[in-house]
Amino acid sequence: TLAKIIHTPPPPPGTRIGRHLTALAALLLLAVGLISLARGGTDTAALSVKLVDGLSPAAQASVIARHGAAEQSAVAPLRIHVVEVPAADLSRALQAFGADPQVESVEAVKTRRAEWLPNDPQIGTQWALERIG
Repeated sequence: TLAKIIHTPPPPPGTRIGRHLTALAALLLLAVGLISLARGGTDTAALSVKLVDGLSPAAQASVIARHGAAEQSAVAPLRIHVVEVPAADLSRALQAFGADPQVESVEAVKTRRAEWLPNDPQIGTQWALERIG
């Protein structure tokens, strides 16, 4: 049942999955720390911005720049850009991008956190997990 899944304790650190999860957590903490150092410790927020169809690459860059954002990545065929703005300007940036006629949609990028860990001792052998990231 769902209640049993939610209240299942994490695997012991000595198990294979426990070691993998511990190593993954350490790598994630290291990556977050390095990213923070690279940014000079500035507090930024990420936005996912989808632009309207038909804009040239230069026009897309112009839309992002005029709202004070810096592009971090993009999925060009879908016209989706992940941009960063100062965290203090998040509300203003959401409104500005949302009011722009060249922007189809905008939303804040949110960090997800696992609420529980599976208790399946064979989870590391499941091929599908590697394919979905």
